[in-house]
Amino acid sequence: MPIIGMGTWDHFIPEVKLAINSAVSETTGYSPIYLVQGREARLPGATFDKYTPGCGTVTKNQDQKQSQLQQVFSAVRANIVEASGTQAKYYNLRRRPWRPDIGQLVWIKEHPVSKATQEFTAKLAPRYGGPYRITTLVSPVIVKATHVTTHQTRTAHVKDLKYANFMN
Repeated sequence: MPIIGMGTWDHFIPEVKLAINSAVSETTGYSPIYLVQGREARLPGATFDKYTPGCGTVTKNQDQKQSQLQQVFSAVRANIVEASGTQAKYYNLRRRPWRPDIGQLVWIKEHPVSKATQEFTAKLAPRYGGPYRITTLVSPVIVKATHVTTHQTRTAHVKDLKYANFMN
């Protein structure tokens, strides 16, 4: 196999696409190509049906095929719900149930972009800006805040906020 160089990576897109579409998803339990086409793909190099499961068997009756796909889609829905619950469990392990109050001082996470022309490196920039004072709770997870010194108003998600703990 040739070495992928700076200018040749795009030549491998069809192979990568085939690999992704024929791989069984951990969430659904089926490959994307099976869910779209109702059968497994015939892979290059699979000369015999025994190497590509499902290719040699043809459902003769259209109603049987429809019934089989409905069962598969029901199983996929159940698998997605189960995977979503598992993923939510691990996501919520470190989630903090914090909601700022109006008037509270917070830091807001910055999302800077590097600019070579201005010799600015985002990696070295401060992660949070502020302090900001919470002015409005737009929704349970969105707030509007005003910078204490510049009076600039920003809207931010609570996940991008950090409590400004000032020592008096």
